[in-house]
Amino acid sequence: MNLLTQVRAGRCKTARSSSEVTLLGSILPPPEKGNAVKILVEGQNGETSPEELGRFKLNVNGKAGDRVRLQIYVNGKMAYDDFQVLPGPIAVSLFKAN
Repeated sequence: MNLLTQVRAGRCKTARSSSEVTLLGSILPPPEKGNAVKILVEGQNGETSPEELGRFKLNVNGKAGDRVRLQIYVNGKMAYDDFQVLPGPIAVSLFKAN
């Protein structure tokens, strides 16, 4: 069976144009209970929230060594906006400077 026949029969899988990496990280200090925290990467669809100790995982399009713009929102307000290198792990500090 040639490739064209396989494609018509729906037996051929297409290769993904980009790879996916899991970005691992933690927020320091862990978010207080009751705060709505969203973590996302600019230009990508996925988002996540940290667990009670501040740890998170986010599937990101890219490969090890790529830089992505990580944004964290707390109660609808941007609390973090910076570039990170995949795959981490990273530690994000949300302390405010005095």
